[in-house]
Amino acid sequence: MDIQHVTPNENASRRTKNRLVHLKAGGLMAIHRCGHPTCFDGRMCVLVEQLGVGGWIGWIPVDEVNIEEDAEFNKRFIEEIEEIT
Repeated sequence: MDIQHVTPNENASRRTKNRLVHLKAGGLMAIHRCGHPTCFDGRMCVLVEQLGVGGWIGWIPVDEVNIEEDAEFNKRFIEEIEEIT
């Protein structure tokens, strides 16, 4: 699972914008996998999950988003996990 900053791009549908813009995590999403789900007629998508309790999870078309790594968040996350274990 990678933590990425996911934002809608200029080609984003209303659905994608609604899913990403209104999220309380500020666009930070866990990306679980890429694929071609049948619900999007075989378009390449990513399965994302909003960070936090009760976060939204679903497929977002790759051609409708910008995905940028949040290196600082990933570093803090790994440090916290190492402290716990």
